Amino acid sequence: MNKREITKIWDKTSGHCHFCGEKLIFDHYGKNKFIKGNWNIDHIFPRAMGGYNNTANYLPICGECNGLKWHRTGKQIQELMRYGLVSLREKRSGSQIGKKISELYDLQQKANEARRRKVKK
Repeated sequence: MNKREITKIWDKTSGHCHFCGEKLIFDHYGKNKFIKGNWNIDHIFPRAMGGYNNTANYLPICGECNGLKWHRTGKQIQELMRYGLVSLREKRSGSQIGKKISELYDLQQKANEARRRKVKK
């Protein structure tokens, strides 16, 4: 993809992630998802569902959202968000379930960090 096409995609959202609205940094296109302002190109209509590779079918997406969205279908993303809302409400209320969710979340974050360190070696 050439710079003109990348700029055309970038301009569609004025340099913001189409999923979360986070401000992106143009020069961080395709960079490691842990670099602030990094972004990629997302298919509006997924290829797995017949979408095509064309700038008309692309929007900018931050690395974190791209990682969360990854290969999930729209229904799976909706389910993820619904469960996330319930989990967050329980966490904020300080309930026993919320405390357990926080523990599980922390364990997942530690496992992710360990995996990333292993991959970097």
